[in-house]
Amino acid sequence: MAVTIDSKRIAYLTEYDPVAVVESLPKPVFPVKMTIRCPPTREGDTSDETYSTPEYPVDIVEPTTRYVPSTTVHFDNPASRPPSSAKVWQAGEFTTAFTEQIGVLNEERSEDDPVAQLTSLTVVEVPQAYLTTDVERGSIAVKPDLYEDEAEITLAQFIRNASISATEIKSEIEGSIPKRSRALTHLTEFIEAVAKPTRYGKQTRSEPGRARYYTEPEAEKYNDLSVTPAVYRSDFIGGDSTRPLSPFIDELDAFLPSLFRNSDLIRTAVLSGEEQQETTFRAESIIE
Repeated sequence: MAVTIDSKRIAYLTEYDPVAVVESLPKPVFPVKMTIRCPPTREGDTSDETYSTPEYPVDIVEPTTRYVPSTTVHFDNPASRPPSSAKVWQAGEFTTAFTEQIGVLNEERSEDDPVAQLTSLTVVEVPQAYLTTDVERGSIAVKPDLYEDEAEITLAQFIRNASISATEIKSEIEGSIPKRSRALTHLTEFIEAVAKPTRYGKQTRSEPGRARYYTEPEAEKYNDLSVTPAVYRSDFIGGDSTRPLSPFIDELDAFLPSLFRNSDLIRTAVLSGEEQQETTFRAESIIE
């Protein structure tokens, strides 16, 4: 079933190459995590000669080129700690190592084959005044004052999925979508949050955990609504206790000023088209 709608307002990434995205982030914007994949090629696959048609019902196919399954990379960042089992990457270390890996893959592929691409990205922007330099690494870092001052930070999440099909407008946004793909990597959520102190003791309100900002349960526990995170989500996700994202698309430079004013990584657009709706029957019991 298709329902025609007047318009849909979105913000989307103009890059899908993981290295280009990381290198395009302004200094106050840190990558938090990124999901990457490099799909297998469709041409040149070989069939297992032992178990193949017509002696068997189907062919067992083996890819002739190596590929990257969907993998989440976690970065050192001011907003959250990665899972305990995950390796933490500095942005510069990631770009160097990943460029080497992709060079090996590209040697096996033609120009028409799919390339490495991100399918999701989470970043955090901090106020410019809290930036400093990590002398040991020579990279941008944040001052401890960010947490002691309980400064405001903003997280943003971008996802490439089938919720927006851009097949008909692909020529107009060339470079923003990988080959053989029809989905845009678009903003699905942003969170206004308050950084929390990292010291521990009887006088602190900070609790162990992955988030380095006050979560909603923490704000409720300490009865301080001023540190409650404000969550804005697109209608593709929804959820309780969230605000609609669409009305704020044109005001994102107020929430993520460096990301929107100091880089060409993000664009906004108003799309017109039709929304495809599917109905699913959810069975709850068998009555006879």
